[in-house]
Amino acid sequence: MKRLVVAVVAVVGACGGSGERGQVTADEVSRACASAYSCYPFNTRTVSDCVNDLDDPETLVSLSRLDQIHCLALAGGDCAASRACLGYTVVQNGCQTAYPTCVAGVLHACTAGIAEDYACAGSLWYAPDAACLPIASNDDACGLRLCTGSDRTCEGTRVVHCNGRAAQAQDCATACLADAAGVNAACGDPDGAACDAPRCDGATRVECVQGHELRVDCAAELDGGTCLIGGDGLPHCRFAAECDVGTAVCAGDQLPLCTLGKAVAVDCVALGFKSCDGSLCLRKLFP
Repeated sequence: MKRLVVAVVAVVGACGGSGERGQVTADEVSRACASAYSCYPFNTRTVSDCVNDLDDPETLVSLSRLDQIHCLALAGGDCAASRACLGYTVVQNGCQTAYPTCVAGVLHACTAGIAEDYACAGSLWYAPDAACLPIASNDDACGLRLCTGSDRTCEGTRVVHCNGRAAQAQDCATACLADAAGVNAACGDPDGAACDAPRCDGATRVECVQGHELRVDCAAELDGGTCLIGGDGLPHCRFAAECDVGTAVCAGDQLPLCTLGKAVAVDCVALGFKSCDGSLCLRKLFP
């Protein structure tokens, strides 16, 4: 999912950005995914991909950014509002460069005559202090600084990792913990109880980070949420266990989704789109 867009960035207005918390419903998450993925002008991913990738902090819609989910759910088929939640704008016939390029501090990209502009600070998985970084290979990017490799280290209470081109940061609600070599960092709780494996404790997801428990109340994030062990053997916050992940296909104007284990049908027309088409809602206007 990291390369769905060349980079996605700064928040426009009150919505979007990194990290405000707030409980979300299964309907909100489903509408947010339909809005974000259906409004991206050259999307090769589906709404099902969105609901399947919600645990990944580096994707268009993530449980790590509940404020953005609220914003997208309200935006629905208003694609200008949806893109504002994610921090980018689209202009037809507005291309200035052939490659992703930093222009006055904004990452400017062009696809088939459609310009996409991203201001690199604060939305999606980009930190508030991220910037547009010129790269000699004509593939500029957003991040804290240029880097190579894939190390994950701690900088204060942030996990900082390199995606091979640019360093990205994730703010931790508690603390950042790394191993004895100062790498393999993750958000954790240095005061958490000793542990040797992750688990569920009722509706609480219990991570085991550098030998200490990190407890996450699933019901505080998801309305009616609980902790369930997934097919990967790890604990996850989920709404239910009434369906399996898969690729949704339109049934009339309805897009049936399995959103974190709960069956939800998104009505594309009611959400403000023209119709349901394939595995996405169809925009009324292009781009």
